[in-house]
Amino acid sequence: MVAKFNAHRDYYLILAGMQIVGFILVLYAHNDKQLVFSYVVLSTIFYIIWAYVHHFIHHDLSAKIVVEYAVMGALGIAAIFFFLR
Repeated sequence: MVAKFNAHRDYYLILAGMQIVGFILVLYAHNDKQLVFSYVVLSTIFYIIWAYVHHFIHHDLSAKIVVEYAVMGALGIAAIFFFLR
């Protein structure tokens, strides 16, 4: 597990950085629900694109992975959408 993390550490750090930026933007715009939702959608899009790029570079991108990340992103957006209403 540690060896796998170390092999992909840079990808994980960039992903964490992108998500932290998204979280900070959401905290900054906490009074504007439409802006918060926009930031959540953008963060999710970056998350999905980054996952696809990562798997493409490592030659293990498959239809299952594409669907998995798309569904998880959609579930995350749906959860935030219903939470903000």
